[in-house]
Amino acid sequence: MDMDTVTPAEREAARIVASALRQDAAAHEAGDFQAIANRYDDVYAEVLPLCSDLPGMVATGFTFWDWWADARNHEWQYYEGITRDDWPRLARHVADAVEAATPITDVVLMRHFQRAAQPSLFARIGRRLGLRHGPA
Repeated sequence: MDMDTVTPAEREAARIVASALRQDAAAHEAGDFQAIANRYDDVYAEVLPLCSDLPGMVATGFTFWDWWADARNHEWQYYEGITRDDWPRLARHVADAVEAATPITDVVLMRHFQRAAQPSLFARIGRRLGLRHGPA
């Protein structure tokens, strides 16, 4: 999503997601961990009519938000290199990137996004065995 080719609706979707991430960063810093991603479904419902095929950076914002809630739900584990106190700073970084349609530049986050983009072990094995998923 390059801001030069972004539609006004996509720009608004990015603004909505960025705003929600920033609000949750403030809630996190205030110790209100249960607020993290509490509005996820509402924000998704607000963004979907604007651009049913979520542009890359908007999807990145939702992915990060999902990871953040998952970390909270698992006592801040499973996200190597990210501590409980890192999440608000990272949320603001992602919010800025989403809103500006620029890449994530935080090294730890880049590593997590690269890992997430790799096919799972089961997908790789299935491919080797010639197994297909979904419609042919």
